[in-house]
Amino acid sequence: MITILDQIRKRLKAPGWASWQTFISLSVFSVIVAGITNSPIQIIIANLGWLFLVIGIWWFTYDPIVKKKLTFNGLFIGPWIVGAIMCLWLFGSWNGAPTPASFISWPPVSALIWSTRRFIKGDPDKKTPTYTVPKPDDRQDIVLMLLSNLIISCWFQLHFLLQDWLIAYPTIRSDDFSRSAFVVELYPENTSNTGGITLLNAAEQSLKTRLEGKPWADVERWLSPEQLNQEIPRLAADAQKQMPRSSENNLWDLRGRVLPDSQYTLELQAIWQGPSARTEGYYITKACQISQGRKLGPPATVDPGSSAPSPRLGTVKCEAPSQPRPIPPQTQT
Repeated sequence: MITILDQIRKRLKAPGWASWQTFISLSVFSVIVAGITNSPIQIIIANLGWLFLVIGIWWFTYDPIVKKKLTFNGLFIGPWIVGAIMCLWLFGSWNGAPTPASFISWPPVSALIWSTRRFIKGDPDKKTPTYTVPKPDDRQDIVLMLLSNLIISCWFQLHFLLQDWLIAYPTIRSDDFSRSAFVVELYPENTSNTGGITLLNAAEQSLKTRLEGKPWADVERWLSPEQLNQEIPRLAADAQKQMPRSSENNLWDLRGRVLPDSQYTLELQAIWQGPSARTEGYYITKACQISQGRKLGPPATVDPGSSAPSPRLGTVKCEAPSQPRPIPPQTQT
């Protein structure tokens, strides 16, 4: 342990004022000073500390011994180490944690750092760096490096974009990603998190409130085509109020129709109008059977001598929601 600490001490000991150890020490000193000061001086000193750290790490990675150890299959990864620190400084949070912007900017910034050595060369006579025009082969390498890192940056951007979509629109998680080249579907059978099911369940409760136990004549009037066209938007508005707050609520459209060749089977449709793996979109249905029932009162209230029939009242019984279905072309809006 003593030997290891002694090697670290010798490594960190600055051979002179112009060394990477000096800049690392200035960075540590800036952190200490920033910790005992207040804004705005604290912000200025903290930024100076980041600047000293970037210069020190940059200098350290280009040390011949370190550069040799950081080279794999002919590729020197030092610029990507320096680029990561620079992006944390420029685009990270105040506590140094990475942000989406720091990940997205990391590849192109690192490629630019890698390219600087093609434009700046050391002059052994003047002992100062000099600007030079890259050779044609070097220019080709620079272009390829920049483009390849821009592609990596685009993949990072796609990752964070999908994450934002999944948070804002949970329904996307239940979509079909079997043909996707970059999204892995972890739970292909899980459709319980779709907002369409929540909308249909809320619509079922509102429908029962309107029709359950109401006189059958009023129920038939409610289900007539002219009245139904007015009642479904009201039913949808009530159902939307019952749903938990989400950015995707406005992307669900509730529609309803009485199925043909049936005795008052109301089909409620939750149509998804947001982003989807299906170009035509999809919808979920819930069938509700509306039928007549008899009012059954307590035994004490029943008149044995009365021959009048019990009033006919509406009853509502709904099935479970269906699986998502593609929207037929004639019903698309």
